Amino acid sequence: MDWKIELEADGQVIRVTTNGFFRLREQERMFEELAVHAAFSPGMPVLFDNRVLDLSGSDAETMRQSVEIVQRFLRAQRVER
Repeated sequence: MDWKIELEADGQVIRVTTNGFFRLREQERMFEELAVHAAFSPGMPVLFDNRVLDLSGSDAETMRQSVEIVQRFLRAQRVER
């Protein structure tokens, strides 16, 4: 899985564009990178563009673990819903 993190032109939203084959470890690395990105701050809107991400090798257990990764990131960054 590859990703690109960039600040939108308006300076208010971070866009994370993903592609390739989805892997849990790479998703963890993506969130680690996002957390330390110079433009990121907790509470900032993040748009995930996963339109070309290949989930074909993912099953229900993979998706459950993926949700746990997202939840850990949200707790660590104190992101409110």
